[in-house]
Amino acid sequence: MEIKLKKELLIHIYNNYRKTMLYIANDILHDYQKSEDVVQDCIVSFESKYELLANLSEKELSLYISRTAKNKAINYYRKNTKVITVDFSIDEIQLIDTEYDISLRLLEEEFILDAKDYLLKVSKQQAEVFMYRFYYDYNNRQIAELLEISHINVRVLISRARKNLKDFIEMRRAYEQKNIR
Repeated sequence: MEIKLKKELLIHIYNNYRKTMLYIANDILHDYQKSEDVVQDCIVSFESKYELLANLSEKELSLYISRTAKNKAINYYRKNTKVITVDFSIDEIQLIDTEYDISLRLLEEEFILDAKDYLLKVSKQQAEVFMYRFYYDYNNRQIAELLEISHINVRVLISRARKNLKDFIEMRRAYEQKNIR
């Protein structure tokens, strides 16, 4: 009898929540086949949680299923994503981009020292984008593929990095001028 109830509950969950779980997983994984795998993993995990699921209201069940799908998708992503580390030494930075206007006003060595200090203060993602673009000379599409973000997001991060670096250097110069006098 309990096996039949368990089967009915799993069929109910699959029929009513499959699309929701698929949407949540696909939103994270961006791959339909992997999302299907996550949905199947969820259904399998629900089998062992029959006692809990049978006592939940429909709203609680919906929330539980959504949370489980999200967590399973994140775990799947982490398990199957290759780790990319930016291997660079702050002491070896020499920027490739010559179009940056602030570098025209500064000696290259001073600019590089400022860039090193700046990279230590920004987010990891902004530092990675900055290094890939100006140190390794990757284009926006290559960076986007490497970091698995959109090329538009890369462009925005580069634009922000340039503006923030310019502000950082100008603020440092103003502070140095103030302390010299």
